[in-house]
Amino acid sequence: MSVLPLLCIAFTAVASEPGPNESLPALDCIINPSEKIDLGSYSPGIIAEVLVKRGDRVVKEQVLARLDDRVEQASVALAKARAGIKSELEGGNVNLTFDRYAYQRITDLYRTNAVSQQDKEQAERSVKLSSTSVKQAKEQSRIRELELSRAEALLDQRVIRSPFDGVVQRNLKFRGEYVDEQPVVQLVSLNPLYVETMVPIQFFGQLQVNSLAEIYPEVNSGESIEARVIAIDPVGDVGSSAFGVQLEMANTDYAIPAGIKCDLKFTDQVAETVSEESTVDASEAGQAEAVEVQAKPSDERVAEPVTTILNGPDVSRMDTAKSETTDLQSEVVTPQLVKLGPYAEEEFKQAAALLENEGISFTSETEVTKVKIGYILLLKGQKDALHNAVTDLRHHGLKDIEYLSYGAYKGSVSLGVFYDESSVNSRETFVSGFGYVPERVTRYRKRSLVTVIADVREEGRLASIGL
Repeated sequence: MSVLPLLCIAFTAVASEPGPNESLPALDCIINPSEKIDLGSYSPGIIAEVLVKRGDRVVKEQVLARLDDRVEQASVALAKARAGIKSELEGGNVNLTFDRYAYQRITDLYRTNAVSQQDKEQAERSVKLSSTSVKQAKEQSRIRELELSRAEALLDQRVIRSPFDGVVQRNLKFRGEYVDEQPVVQLVSLNPLYVETMVPIQFFGQLQVNSLAEIYPEVNSGESIEARVIAIDPVGDVGSSAFGVQLEMANTDYAIPAGIKCDLKFTDQVAETVSEESTVDASEAGQAEAVEVQAKPSDERVAEPVTTILNGPDVSRMDTAKSETTDLQSEVVTPQLVKLGPYAEEEFKQAAALLENEGISFTSETEVTKVKIGYILLLKGQKDALHNAVTDLRHHGLKDIEYLSYGAYKGSVSLGVFYDESSVNSRETFVSGFGYVPERVTRYRKRSLVTVIADVREEGRLASIGL
């Protein structure tokens, strides 16, 4: 009797009836940032300064860039001065007090027939007018306070702030450029990270929100990171016979980058269950706190012996952990000077902070260089001639023209800011075709590069802190 047909039937039965979550196959996945935005300005204007660069970490409400706000600053100063005017209200209160006394006296005289009805009515009218003047002064004061708030809000709109904690992925605009609806910086949020995967359609219904999975990123595939399901697509994809699942993965230390591939394996647990178990584990681990403090050196290789001690009272294993700790402490190499960098100023600050936190001594060397960043095309001349030239060029379709009212090129007209020679050549040829003679100015930016010389006494120490 042949066994092959029976094997085929058994395989078909297993494939058509998938088991619980642990039977889900390992899947490919992609790690994406949880948020990605192109951040722009509320209002148009010239960028006065950009305070961040590519790769910088930012926190929520941190100032990223500022637009030229001299007009708004003047408006706020004017609004503050107007809001501080109290003379109208004080004068109105003085008049109202006087008119009330006068009305009281005339009323007393009217009762003795010493004054006429008309005099009494005139005094009463004066009190009402003075009261109205005081009310009007209060209303005007309130309006001026609102005008101040509006001016301060308009000034605040000249500042571009980060809406969340994240990382600058790209600078899209730079100082001196005009922005209207264009974004200035591109921001991404890397904590948490979102993991996207496609699950075969036959497993639909086995997963639920808060189901847990083990993620193996391609940058560190040897260690798994826990993630939980936050969304399950209710509509499948016909072409791939699969449905989409989105997971959330913590990345507090920004150790995992976004935009990379990963492997994923679902477990049979959900987030609430893991939370309860971790509480129990934490209470049990507290009983071995003294052992953990003694056996916890700075090197990560002792992590396995320490975990073994906490999981059981085996004395031989405790001796092994102490022995390995002693061996690690004896692995001290000859002091070695290692050059790091060169770094930009902000990168140097981050590297210096890491070295200081680890107690690694270091020195630094700074080199200042000039880097060409592009060109600006200017048109100079008398005010009336420039006005006619701007009108003419705008009539011929040139829109990005600005009068420069401050800085080194005050009184000139900017015909555009360019980052490559071909663009500035094209604009210069276009403008020259109408009989104008533009002036090309090369733009430079000072750049400080810092080289760090670290005194490393332990092999692999720098790699352990990400340097």
